[in-house]
Amino acid sequence: MFVQVLWAEHIPWDQELSEEKSYRAELSLLQSLSVPRRTVLNHQYSLHCFCDASKLAYGCCIYVVSSDDFGQLQCRLLTAKSHVAPLRGQTIPRLELCAALLGSQLVDNIRQTTKFVEPPTFWVDSSIVLHWIKSKSNVWKVFVSNRVAEIQRLNKGCIWRHVPTELNPADCVSRGMMAGQLLKDDLWWHGPSFLKDPVDCWPECVVSMPDAQEMMKEAQQGVALHSRVVESSIFEQFSDLGRLVKATARCYQFMNNVKLPKNQRSFGLLSPEEYEHALKALVRQAQREVFLTEFRLFEKNQQTTEPRIAHKSPLKNLNLFLDQFGLLRISGRLRNLNAPYDTRFPILLPAKHRLSWLIARSIHVRTLHAGPSLLLATIRQRFWPLRGRQLARKVVRQCVTCFRCQPQPTQQIMAPLPSVRVTPARVFEFSGMDYCGPFLVRPLSGKGASVKMYVGLFVCLVVKAVHFEIIADLSSAACINAVKRFVARRGRVRELHCDNGTAFVGADRELRLLRKEFLRQLDAEEWTTYCLESGIIFRFIPARSPHFGGIWEAGFKSFKFHFRRIMGNRSFSVDQFLTVAAQIESILNSRPLSPLSESPTGRKKT
Repeated sequence: MFVQVLWAEHIPWDQELSEEKSYRAELSLLQSLSVPRRTVLNHQYSLHCFCDASKLAYGCCIYVVSSDDFGQLQCRLLTAKSHVAPLRGQTIPRLELCAALLGSQLVDNIRQTTKFVEPPTFWVDSSIVLHWIKSKSNVWKVFVSNRVAEIQRLNKGCIWRHVPTELNPADCVSRGMMAGQLLKDDLWWHGPSFLKDPVDCWPECVVSMPDAQEMMKEAQQGVALHSRVVESSIFEQFSDLGRLVKATARCYQFMNNVKLPKNQRSFGLLSPEEYEHALKALVRQAQREVFLTEFRLFEKNQQTTEPRIAHKSPLKNLNLFLDQFGLLRISGRLRNLNAPYDTRFPILLPAKHRLSWLIARSIHVRTLHAGPSLLLATIRQRFWPLRGRQLARKVVRQCVTCFRCQPQPTQQIMAPLPSVRVTPARVFEFSGMDYCGPFLVRPLSGKGASVKMYVGLFVCLVVKAVHFEIIADLSSAACINAVKRFVARRGRVRELHCDNGTAFVGADRELRLLRKEFLRQLDAEEWTTYCLESGIIFRFIPARSPHFGGIWEAGFKSFKFHFRRIMGNRSFSVDQFLTVAAQIESILNSRPLSPLSESPTGRKKT
C-alpha cells in the first residue's frame, strides 16, 4: 500500500519521503518475530478462512484449530494472502467478493497440495457477499456472476458464516499495520477466541437483509426487443444460375406432381420446358420485387390504355408491355425481324438485382469469359438489363479467372494504317497469316506421348474476321494444306501477308529450330508454285518490324485470352483442341462492330 501511494503521487526517485523513516525504523523489530512451524497438534482439526476488504486492500487468512496433548483447543495461523485494491473503479462489496474468491482459491490450493481434507468454514463480514454466494450466479452482472460461479464451483458443500468486523482477523490484512503492531496483535496470530469454544457456543450473528439498492446495482437488467424474422431471398442462396434454376424447377415439378395422379407424375431429369418455365418464373419474381408499382399499373390498365409510368421511374422511356407469362418486355423497332421472340422483344432485367448478375455471370462463362462489349451484346439477344454496360463491366471485373489472366497492357504510338487495311474489299480477300504454338496434344487413340500441334491464324485485314486452322507440323505440305482448307471455306485470296520469321531471333534453341523450319517452308519451291497457280500474292512484312503484323498478333492475343481461361494447363486431346478452336473462332467473329447503345431504339440520349 505504501508503494502504491508513491506511484499514485508521481514522486521522483530522489525525493525524500516523510513516512519512510518510521517505516524503516520498525522493520528492525521483525528480527524478534518467531512463528511456530507446527500448526496441527493432532489428527482432529478444523479449518477456518476469514475474508475481508477495504478501499486499500483485500485478503484472507486461514486458521487451524486442533487440541494439544492436554485436550485444550489451540488456534494458529496457517497461511494468508492479500492484494492491493485498485485505485478506482471498484465498490466495497465487489472488493469483498474478490476477497472471498481469493480465500476460496487459497483453500483449494491447500487441499490439493497438503493432507488437509476436511471441509473448511468461511467467514465474511459482508451480508451482501453472503447473499451473492447463496444465490444463482446468472442473475448478476458479469463481474459478480463470474466470481460467484467460481466460488460455488470451488466450495461445494462448504459453510459460509457471518462474523462481526471487530472479530474478523482478515481486517488486519485489508487495513494494513506496521511491524510493531503486528508483533502485539493476538487476533492475527491466534484468531478470534470463539474458535476455541464448541460450535454451540459460537456467538450467533443475525445477518440482516442487505441494502436493496446495493443489491440491485449488480443485478442484470432484462431488455425486451421486438424480434423480426428476416426472410432470405432465394436469389441470395445460390451463386450459380444453373443451380438456382434447377432448384426452382424441382420445386415446380413437386408442386405439379402433388396435383397429378401417381401414374402421371414426372420424375428423373428435367425437361427443357421445365427449365425454361423456372427461369421465366425467377425473372418475373425479380421484376415484381423491383418494379412492383409499374406491375400494378400494367395489371390495372391492361385492357384499357397504355399505363402512364411515373416521371421518376427508370422505365419511363422504355416501350414496355406485359406478355402472357406476366413478364415485362421491351418492344423496339425490330418487331418485324425474322428472329426468335426473345430477340425481338427482350425481357427486362433490373439494374442491381442479384438475378441480373447471375444471368450475366452465366453468359460470361458460356462465352468463354468474353469482354464487356461481347458480353453485353450476347445478353441483349434475350434480355435487356437496365444499365447493362455497367453490369457487364462489373461481371468481368469481378471474375477471378479473368483477373488472373489479365496482362498489363503497354501503351505505344501507333503508325498510320496501310491502304490495304482501309480499302473496302470482300472478306478475306486481303488476309494475314501467322502461326501460334506449339501445343502439346494427346493423340486420337488416347495412347502414346503427346504430340506438338500448331494453330494457324488467317485474319481479314479489312474487317478483322478470323479463321483458325489446326496444323500438324511446320512442314511445307502442312502449311499448304492449311491454306487450301482456308481458301476452300473462305474463298479466293488476293494477297496473303505474313511475318518473315525474324520474331524468333533471340529465342532458345527450340525456337531457333522452329525459325529455320518456318523460313525453309516459305522458300520452298512447292509453296511458291502453289501461290503462283492460285493467284495469291505472298507478301512479307519488313524485317525486324513485328508491329507491321499487329492485326494477327491481336488475333492471337484474343485467341489466347479465351484459350487460357478454358483449357489452362490441362492436358487435352485433338478433338478437344479442334472444338475449342472452332468455338473461339465463333466467339471472335460474333463481336459487335460498333459500340452498343443504352437505348433499345439505337438512338443516343440527348
